Amino acid sequence: MYKFLIAKPDLRGNAMSHRILPALRQYLIGTVFYRPARFAYGSLFDRAAVLRRTARKRLYSQFIHPDDLVFDVGANIGNYTETFLSLGAHVVAVEPDPRSIATLQRRFAERISLEPRALGRAEGTAKLHLCPNNALSTLSETWVQVHEAGWRESTTVEVTTLDSLKNKYGIPRHIKIDCEDYDFEVLRGMSFMPESLSFEFHSSRLEIARSCLDYLQGRRFNYTVGMDCVLQIDHWVDSDDLLNHLKALPPKKYDVGDVYSISG
Repeated sequence: MYKFLIAKPDLRGNAMSHRILPALRQYLIGTVFYRPARFAYGSLFDRAAVLRRTARKRLYSQFIHPDDLVFDVGANIGNYTETFLSLGAHVVAVEPDPRSIATLQRRFAERISLEPRALGRAEGTAKLHLCPNNALSTLSETWVQVHEAGWRESTTVEVTTLDSLKNKYGIPRHIKIDCEDYDFEVLRGMSFMPESLSFEFHSSRLEIARSCLDYLQGRRFNYTVGMDCVLQIDHWVDSDDLLNHLKALPPKKYDVGDVYSISG
């Protein structure tokens, strides 16, 4: 059922990809010009970004099929949401950062179900630390302490749970979690098990990955590194084996990646 794409192309992008003015991107997102302009720029100056989007779709096609329900938790500006939609999925995009929420609304409008809130172990409210780089905003106090990323502002956001989303939308086939050191707290609000899910790991914070793996005991695992959308092991392994693989990664080369989990 699940293929193994073990060739490892270098899809991490190049310096030129960072020269697109954020203001220009914001101006184009949500218009009919955004995708053609992005494709034209990528084809001319950032071929790695084009290849990365193709590789991402190929990876997720192993888990997601037309009409599947997918929860994109920590959707940010919707790059993964875009992939899930391209596979024919019904997407619930969960995002607490007001700046990213505005982008998601402009980019996808009625094509997604947008949940403008955070996820955690219980219903309530929490402080969201806002980073100048939207992708790094977090509810984790530890994340803020260990990463000097220009934290200047915070805002109080609503928090719900995966169980609440399941009650509202149904059981998803796949859940993608990317919550900057808060992934385990998100999992603790889930009493059901989807067919597949992924969560982010950081080599410098493997205790979070260990907690997530322990919570998902009995399932099978694989992982990707950096921005390479390629499974690194040619077979699915148990949680102990997966953790050993993560411990063996050179931390300075691969500080971040994603763990993928399927039902055992």
